[in-house]
Amino acid sequence: MTNILNWPDYNVSQVHESEYDYQVYAELKCPPSFCIHCYTSDLVGFGKRTEILMDIPMHGKRVGIHLNRKRFKCQSCNKTFYELVSRKDEKRRMTKRLIEYIERES
Repeated sequence: MTNILNWPDYNVSQVHESEYDYQVYAELKCPPSFCIHCYTSDLVGFGKRTEILMDIPMHGKRVGIHLNRKRFKCQSCNKTFYELVSRKDEKRRMTKRLIEYIERES
């Protein structure tokens, strides 16, 4: 399937289109290789969750990204963490490019 998001580091599995919006189902291609707390590479999978992020409009329709984020547990420090999403704004449930788009259009 083509990557409608135009981000090479994401796998897009499905795209649902309705009259008013696109629902894009995606996940990151590369899992983390080290713990974000102690920087060891002793990680195991520890679940996942789906997070919805809003993105810039496409073809006059809003875009919602259903991002499947994996959770990991470090065997060394025993802490858990989710994959880091570099394209997500840290304070909001939207992409950084949507914030830039809103700033430009305001």
